[in-house]
Amino acid sequence: MRKATNASDSTTTTDAPLDLLLTNFRSRHHLSTREAEIVRAAARGLCTKETAAEMDCSPKTIDELWRRVYRKIGCDSRLAVVAQLLASALDGAVPAHATPPGRAALTTIAARNT
Repeated sequence: MRKATNASDSTTTTDAPLDLLLTNFRSRHHLSTREAEIVRAAARGLCTKETAAEMDCSPKTIDELWRRVYRKIGCDSRLAVVAQLLASALDGAVPAHATPPGRAALTTIAARNT
């Protein structure tokens, strides 16, 4: 389990929920470990340069990994990939009659990119 520190208030939070979500998403879309790592980094708000530094590789490698992810998932942007990741968390978790605010937008983005 990875931990991230929030510098603004000195609290420590775990990324376990994101890791669990990503495990299911990775298997559903047949992502490699490195491809899943860049999706995770995007969900955490990291840019290409920050992701490359964290993964100890070049930004060009990150760009190539994103091209593979886009091809496998059928999306054309990081936002769309992260939206699908988040929408996958809602699949079956909420009854259709109890749609939370914001789910319609995620569903629309995900449908547009599939």
